[in-house]
Amino acid sequence: MKTCIYNGKIVTPNEIVKGAIYIANGKIEKIISGDIHQLKGGYKNLNANGNWVLPGIVDCHSDAVELELQPRPTSIFSMDIAFKELEKKLISSGITTMYHSLSISKNIFGEEKVKKYYRTSKGVDELSKWICENRKDSLINHKLHIRYEIDNRDGIDQIKDLIKNGKVDQLSIMDHTPGQGQFRNLEKYKKVIAAYRDCSEDEALKFIKGSMENEKMSIEEIKNMVKFARSYNIPVASHDDDLIEKIDLIEPWDVKISEFPITLEVAKYAKERGLYTVMGAPNILLGGSHSGNLSAEEAIKSEAVDILCSDYYPASILHSIFYMKKNGSCIKEMTKLTSLNPAKALSIDNLTGSLEEGKIADILVVEERDSLPIVKNVFSSGKMIMSIGG
Repeated sequence: MKTCIYNGKIVTPNEIVKGAIYIANGKIEKIISGDIHQLKGGYKNLNANGNWVLPGIVDCHSDAVELELQPRPTSIFSMDIAFKELEKKLISSGITTMYHSLSISKNIFGEEKVKKYYRTSKGVDELSKWICENRKDSLINHKLHIRYEIDNRDGIDQIKDLIKNGKVDQLSIMDHTPGQGQFRNLEKYKKVIAAYRDCSEDEALKFIKGSMENEKMSIEEIKNMVKFARSYNIPVASHDDDLIEKIDLIEPWDVKISEFPITLEVAKYAKERGLYTVMGAPNILLGGSHSGNLSAEEAIKSEAVDILCSDYYPASILHSIFYMKKNGSCIKEMTKLTSLNPAKALSIDNLTGSLEEGKIADILVVEERDSLPIVKNVFSSGKMIMSIGG
């Protein structure tokens, strides 16, 4: 099917074009400026009514699938239901490429006591298999982002098997040991654990103590894990970087992404060393980090952020674009943080991530109403998969 989206404000990497974008064979055929008075024959014409025309969002990090599958500790829905319902939410949030973040973590009290089933080794295997078998029939592009905790030595073979079997599209190396990284403040971390696990202060302290005593992978083992992933051309990210020395350590290993740097100093240094820096969009909308770390808005204004991800709240990315626009940021530059830059970091920018001729037609038509975005139309690979009137 051929489509012409006309009368729109088309946000390309270099300019905002008031004109039309033509779609053919699932790709962007051409972009032209000016008022369209004579509609081209053979195309289904869509009037954008002066609204924004943006590239589909590439969300490089989100664990929203876990909550959709298991909204309560004892309530686990079937993948057939949960995945399709989540996909609807992603589409209405403007996300056309989603990297589902699955955590392979060490469970110090045993897997039978874990409240999040899809963070157990069995749960990750089941979910990764299901997504890989069903994503060809999905409306948007679904990919797998495996988050690997370095204290989970029992999971090394599992992660290598997932990589060898072609199920991994991105790998993050994580260390959530209390007392460093994201959880430098132990008092705040104790409150987080008590809330997540619905446990007493004593139980939270027991969990923290057990986490701090876990044996971690050695530096050489981590390096070999990164090297193994890179041998399969899998992009690798470092998580919660809190020291410049950590950036110096990982950068020679061909790690290209720094997720959620803890301080502005580390974020700036990571960029200087050629890493893509990632911050969470919820951080912007909530006025700061829930862990008391770097403010995403401050980091953007300091030009220390390359990518915004949804982390756990899919709607946050699109809202963050228009929140920052309201506060003086350029929508063209904000769009790079949410589409083009993540596509570059994940080596898919030759296919998607921006509105350019020859790229896959992942396109949004977004109305701006009282500085809030309302998604009117979503195109995935040139096919309109969502349309609302009014």
